[in-house]
Amino acid sequence: MSTLPVVTFGALLRRARLAAGLSQEGLAERVHLSREAISTLERGTRRAPRQETIDLLADALGLAPTERARLQQVARGQMAAAASVPHLLEARELLPLAGRGPEVAHLERHLAGEGPPLLLFAGEPGIGKSRLLQEAVQQASAQGWTVLEGGCHRRSGQEPFALLLTALESALRQAAPAALRAHLDGCAWLVRLLPELAETTLVPAPSWTLSPEQE
Repeated sequence: MSTLPVVTFGALLRRARLAAGLSQEGLAERVHLSREAISTLERGTRRAPRQETIDLLADALGLAPTERARLQQVARGQMAAAASVPHLLEARELLPLAGRGPEVAHLERHLAGEGPPLLLFAGEPGIGKSRLLQEAVQQASAQGWTVLEGGCHRRSGQEPFALLLTALESALRQAAPAALRAHLDGCAWLVRLLPELAETTLVPAPSWTLSPEQE
């Protein structure tokens, strides 16, 4: 059985930009954003923008009322979907974890530095992966680890590395200014993935450029 393709904010934005005969640079100039920011929105590697940004984009593209409403509808849908994802880092009372002795022992060894640096949880839906991840977050936090959380939605049209960007965005947003400056030292390359960093004084814009295909 075939399924209809999911319409994303980025796809609608790109379609409207091309219909208006604008390059990414041209649209960026009209809304006073960087070209990288427009590229990131179109690739879908970030959550939908704020309402004021949506209004600026719609005005710059000269969208008809129906087109503007469609853009806002899709953006609100993606925002609501992101808000509906359960967060592992939320403070909550966890029920005792039962029947996972081998997995918990493996997790404890991993946190102690044994084995490869990556531990993957995989399996069919409903077998308890999220609860085991909550246990991992709890144990890691208790041992002084810094825990970052990211995620993405099935059939969302997001790039494969969107969950990494989500984790980085969340961590950077919550960091104190002094800690943020230390975290971003030598990380000018991150502006390619998180264009909003270029608007701060913490990270200089990269001195090298890439072609649109490489971007």
